[in-house]
Amino acid sequence: MIICFLILFLTNIVLAVPPHISGKFFIQQPKIDYSQKISYLKFSPPFYKVISGTKKIAVIIVDFRDQTFSSAWQQSVLESIERFKMYYSEVSDNKISLDITYFYSNGSSTTLIGNEIPFRMTRNMSYYAQNTLLTLTQLVKDALVKAGGNVSKTNFDYVMVLHAGYGAESMPDPTGYIWSAYVFWTGAIYGFTDGIVIPEKEYNASFVGVLCHEFGHQLGLPDLYYQQQSVVGNWCLMDGGLWCGSPAGFTPSHLSGWCKKFLGWVNVEIVSSTTKGFSLKDVKEEKKVIKIPILESNDPENEYFLLEYRKKVKFDSYLKGEGLLVWYIDDNIASSEVRLSANDINSGVPHLGVDLIEADKTSASNGGDAGDPFPGITQQTLFKPSLWNVYAYNNAEINMSISNINEQQENVTFDVIFGETQQQTEVYYNLYVSVQPQNSGSVSISSGSFLAGTTIQIFAYPNEIYEFDKWLGDIMSFENPVVITMDSDKNITAVFKEKQVEVVVDTIAPAAITNLYAQQISSDSVLLTWTATGDDEYTGDIKNGRYIIVFSTSTDYLNNFLENTYKIEFSTNIFANTKQSYVVNSLLENATYYFAVFLVDDNSNMSNFSNIASVYLKGYEYKEKIYCELYINIQPLYSGQVVVEPMNKVFLKGTTVVLYAEASENYEFSHWSGDVVSEKNPLQIIISTNTNITANFVKKIEYTDKFDINKKIYVVSANADNINDKIVFSDDIEEIKLFTPNRKLVYEKKGAFVFDAKELQTGLYIFEMKVKNGSKKYGFIAIIKE
Repeated sequence: MIICFLILFLTNIVLAVPPHISGKFFIQQPKIDYSQKISYLKFSPPFYKVISGTKKIAVIIVDFRDQTFSSAWQQSVLESIERFKMYYSEVSDNKISLDITYFYSNGSSTTLIGNEIPFRMTRNMSYYAQNTLLTLTQLVKDALVKAGGNVSKTNFDYVMVLHAGYGAESMPDPTGYIWSAYVFWTGAIYGFTDGIVIPEKEYNASFVGVLCHEFGHQLGLPDLYYQQQSVVGNWCLMDGGLWCGSPAGFTPSHLSGWCKKFLGWVNVEIVSSTTKGFSLKDVKEEKKVIKIPILESNDPENEYFLLEYRKKVKFDSYLKGEGLLVWYIDDNIASSEVRLSANDINSGVPHLGVDLIEADKTSASNGGDAGDPFPGITQQTLFKPSLWNVYAYNNAEINMSISNINEQQENVTFDVIFGETQQQTEVYYNLYVSVQPQNSGSVSISSGSFLAGTTIQIFAYPNEIYEFDKWLGDIMSFENPVVITMDSDKNITAVFKEKQVEVVVDTIAPAAITNLYAQQISSDSVLLTWTATGDDEYTGDIKNGRYIIVFSTSTDYLNNFLENTYKIEFSTNIFANTKQSYVVNSLLENATYYFAVFLVDDNSNMSNFSNIASVYLKGYEYKEKIYCELYINIQPLYSGQVVVEPMNKVFLKGTTVVLYAEASENYEFSHWSGDVVSEKNPLQIIISTNTNITANFVKKIEYTDKFDINKKIYVVSANADNINDKIVFSDDIEEIKLFTPNRKLVYEKKGAFVFDAKELQTGLYIFEMKVKNGSKKYGFIAIIKE
């Protein structure tokens, strides 16, 4: 165990997290720290290795004192992980299969049946939910320690930690929740230097996409979004594609063609000369992408266009469109080991490593729409880089085009033309579409180049307060959509006009309130309650309504309420037939007060008098609330922490508080000192005054013997007699066998492990140990038990 504890304090770590379901950036979201990236390059995942075969995954299931699993969690978790296995089987074309084993406090299994008890973490969820590099990595490390060596790199390829509660990435407010993450660090724990953190569930969503995304990192893939800003949208799992589906995340989109090429899951056909009549099937069926080197670049091998055909089927069924995707790749960035380790290939410095050329020239950061593929809804049949303001990264013009792009039922066809020879036989015309007035609406196609004779349908979409009027320019029409034939360059404008709004004057007042009730709640305060009426008598909500409360010690004044000196007026949104309340303060004791309420709608229509509610304010002794502060100290510093329940620092006098002392690694709790002296843990106290308590911890005395191949005799004791209670066998050991004196084999273990003698009876045993260099050692182990 000593070896494990020492490793826990190494802190060269990095993580990658999924984007929030909303696409927004939250200050609580973990950020990647690149400051140590050079030092951990040698620990990076194997980026260039083709991923194939069966991958064994250990899933360690954990909960916390302040967060447990929901009821019947096993079934939903099992279904989600089975779908995760289906996803990677489909995306890899069955090149990998996932063999998953679940680990929990009462055992391990390859399925979940409902009686599994999670490992309870020693730290609260609130600690890990700080979402720092340290706390998220610590969660994986703590889970590995809890698994007690049953999860090691010798038996599993990957480790995941599945924790109770929601993932922060789907919560409207992520504060207090754990953000899912892929983390890796220096200094192996049971052979692992990386792992994944995933939740039991997502808020109004599925964690399938999050799990697929984080496992993509474990396979070596980087994020294609950058610092919560989408770059390629839903067209790739490693950007917004993880949230596709219904519910969100249940049907994540496929990996992009570049990601599949990176992992060796597609065939790559290189086209570097003019090729006409090219046909490409859905990448999920044909498993092929087209690489077109940019010959004008300084490095055509690494700077190229990558073409894939995507259809809305299988796990791609929730894409917003389908067609030919044109990716612009610079592998000098995208496959750079330094940039991959830093997870910043799409930071835009000096340019994007993996970019998508959108047919409609709108950024895919909008989530990816039906206008991004070719020809797509924009019917864009030509891609000539200069028309998209796309040049080689050395600023040279790219003298290549993809033309005659035609999507059929099962495939897409196109020509790849190098040089300008296509202009000898094909004529293209440019289309420019604008909107008037500015910001009054939008159009389905804003610009493009189209083969002569192409028929195009254009839609005009008005904004909220506008309506479509007409088309002007080279086309004049009142039709929407309008159909045009590209027989010349076209410049047209969609004209919108403001909607004519009929103004209706509301003259109907809210009905009078009839159930006003007054109740004394302190010596000088009254709580008024009533049921709201509505905008039009009893129906309709009021967005900017007003209440007028009038009150007096005499009913005479209520008859002339506008001149009444005791009047309260406040504005609020009013929902018809809902309960309302208001507290009136600073009233006189031993007096009778009379109250009435008026409701005013947003057109200043006022209700009639409510019923009159009265209450007699009797004087009574008021018991002052006394609050006390609780101060917690730790000795020695960083040796542990104290969890306070209820969690607070200031308490009402008389409150019962429970203190839990939690020791850090290599420490154990000793006693409480200060205003309370006790050895109990947890400790229950009643707060009666300001209280100062110190939790004292002491260094653990580990009676552990590390195996020495030259030592012949070992003693292991289960008694409290200061004799070693375990032996740590290191990575140098290939196999250990224990025999009785008459040479009967009673124990056998391979690889590194911790021997605590719990499985054997008291007695003397002969050990035979095989070292990795092939040699064998022999000796004796004596086991002492009560």
